[in-house]
Amino acid sequence: MADAFLKKHEYSLLKCVYCGQCRYVCPMLVNDGWESTAPRGKIQLIYGWKKGEIPADDYFIEKIYQCSTCDRCTKECPSGVPVLEILKDARRQLVKEKIGPYQPFKYADENIVVTKNPLGKPFTERSFWRDLEGVNKVDYKSTGNLYFVGCMPSYWCTEIAGATYRVLEQTGERFMIFDGDEWCCGMLAFWDGNEPLAHKLARRNVKQFHRRGVKKIITTCPGCYITFKHAYRKIFGKLDFQVLHLVEYLSQLYQAGKLNFTGKMRTTVTYHDSCHLGRSEGIYDQPRELIRAVPGVKLVEMKKNRENANCCGGLLTTAFPDLAIQVGLDKIHEALETGAEKLITSCPQCYIHLRKCSLEAGGKIEIIDLSSFIYEAMQKQGEADTTEG
Repeated sequence: MADAFLKKHEYSLLKCVYCGQCRYVCPMLVNDGWESTAPRGKIQLIYGWKKGEIPADDYFIEKIYQCSTCDRCTKECPSGVPVLEILKDARRQLVKEKIGPYQPFKYADENIVVTKNPLGKPFTERSFWRDLEGVNKVDYKSTGNLYFVGCMPSYWCTEIAGATYRVLEQTGERFMIFDGDEWCCGMLAFWDGNEPLAHKLARRNVKQFHRRGVKKIITTCPGCYITFKHAYRKIFGKLDFQVLHLVEYLSQLYQAGKLNFTGKMRTTVTYHDSCHLGRSEGIYDQPRELIRAVPGVKLVEMKKNRENANCCGGLLTTAFPDLAIQVGLDKIHEALETGAEKLITSCPQCYIHLRKCSLEAGGKIEIIDLSSFIYEAMQKQGEADTTEG
């Protein structure tokens, strides 16, 4: 019987002409140098594995997971090889054969099973961000709008959760939060190929959404966003709830005249297009629209932006911390070249990683999530501008 993986992907695997175009855009290869790290190298490894010529040993597994899934290779490939799709299917196959995922991700999956988050933080502390940020519990049950906080903002960057809550509150929008009822969306499990775990989380979450009458999900995490919007749809078909990233939601409020800025901030900023919000979803204009709407703010672009934006390496911190730092430092240096005082991002993972890399580079640029930037701008409302110009 023909191998199902080869039946699906052999034509695409053979389409790779090893031209090397992907080598010039892969952030992993730039900092690692090994051909096995390059997208075309991974294609060769996977094809050799499925043809029985290469064993799925520790080195092989490491290389299959040594990828941030930024997807620049797929976008640049002149032969149209769906590198990311092949890589994700390879990971699923490795898990199915009980030889994957790569050990650090296996630990993260085990954390999800026990604590309902990949960080291994106590589930009982899921709602502690409210105490840290001075936020009262909100549960507007009749609204149908859910602010899905996500694992990172719940534990590691609570300032994003706090800022998002206050922005939504000040715009007069009614929403609910799940607190202790919120489980991981399953993004990491989908990402590392652990479909059984991912599907278990998806089924539980959708059941919870239905039970609580959720009609619209707002999240600050691009990982949660694409998981709810695409991965869940593949499991359940048409969804009966809408999924919006905070950037999209605030853009809608701004367009409707419900979000306005009057006080000036007087700062120069640059914007980092996260891979999952940018290349994956094409959300480029909305964050820039919101930034430019703030009086006194000058937005300057990095050399590589929008669909050509460089990855920050944040998703690699779990398993390849040194490589992740090198990739992140490249991004910080690119941002510094713009002369900006602040680097804004719309992804908690990017925010945490870039903040660490900025400190590593001397702390010459402030890293701020868009939610915090918008909240800061809203606090300037009505303040008199005493500077000239």
